[in-house]
Amino acid sequence: MLAIITRSQSLLDTRSTWFRVALLVGICWVAQTGCRRRIPIHVWQPAQVETGPHTKIALAPVAGDSELARRFEDALMAQRPSASADVALFTSEQLLARSPVRLASTSALNNDSIAIEAAKAVGATVLLQGEVVTSDMDLSGTERPQPSKVDYNNLFFAKRNQGDSKQEKLLISWRVVDVDSSKTIGTHVTSLRTEEARQQYPDLDALSQDDTDLLISASARETWKAVSPIVVQDEVKLAVPYFQLGSWSVRRGVRAAKRGDWQAAEKHWQRTADIFWFNAAAQHNLAIAMAAREDFSNAKLQLQKATGPLAFRLPHESLFWLDSHHRAYYQAHGLPKPSEGWAFPDPEDSPPLTPAPPIELDALPWWTAIPFAKPPGWTWVDWLTQPWVY
Repeated sequence: MLAIITRSQSLLDTRSTWFRVALLVGICWVAQTGCRRRIPIHVWQPAQVETGPHTKIALAPVAGDSELARRFEDALMAQRPSASADVALFTSEQLLARSPVRLASTSALNNDSIAIEAAKAVGATVLLQGEVVTSDMDLSGTERPQPSKVDYNNLFFAKRNQGDSKQEKLLISWRVVDVDSSKTIGTHVTSLRTEEARQQYPDLDALSQDDTDLLISASARETWKAVSPIVVQDEVKLAVPYFQLGSWSVRRGVRAAKRGDWQAAEKHWQRTADIFWFNAAAQHNLAIAMAAREDFSNAKLQLQKATGPLAFRLPHESLFWLDSHHRAYYQAHGLPKPSEGWAFPDPEDSPPLTPAPPIELDALPWWTAIPFAKPPGWTWVDWLTQPWVY
């Protein structure tokens, strides 16, 4: 009986020892490879509805509350993105003045045929029609803020009283109509709450003097996503190494990128990559910094240097992120496909798949039945230095 107890105790000690060894190896691996950190980054997003080049947009009056429609139209003009600064935008008053039918007010432009004819008269190519579906807002006691000098110091240090904050909601359904064919080419829904608008657009929150004005301005900016390319905030994963040569400089670059200073971050990572070429984290983060300044082609080439066992899976995930945002950037600016092509080709660009012939197990050579066997004709160097497959 004593021998059985002693043997069981030795087995437990052996398992405990192996567990400690495995835990130590895991800790060392994490210490070498580091961790990942999500960093905000601004990227281009193409228009949700393909409107074609040289677009001229006609804005029909928003169906619903007249005061809300008036304020929303002003906000839509004020929130025009920089990529659409040269896009002609005709307001409902301009459509009314050029309408072939004598109208008493802009409310008649809610009729599809009348609005399309008015859009043709002003030379518009796209008609944007909106309808307020949900308007949980109080416009009776609010007035449009008059432009005045903004004290940014007070805006920065001021603390918002949560009890005074409004909790409103605005949902507008949009329809994009091709003026020539009178067909609907796309739809878009703008749905925002006050807290969502404050989180997504902190710049509007700092400049808006009223929560209602903030919600209207944010909804106007969301509306532009339907017909115009726009810069949006996204997240990207950066490598944060520990106990590697140059890891301290890499982490300095990550902190700079978190502040939005991608130029300083790129300098830190470039200096580390030049000195410690084997630092996969520096090579990877440097590729992301190149993408931050819209140099996606060189970013993909740079990402190929982030190899080795310490790179783990992050470069493979980042290649998909780079390729997808590279496509979005080219679509937003109407550029042709780059000469090097895409990292992940479109299905129509890929060669047709041919079915593989069935494998006869009896016809396979004998060495395929032995796990990790070296194929005949291979040298041991070729066999042991195969690329890693994750």
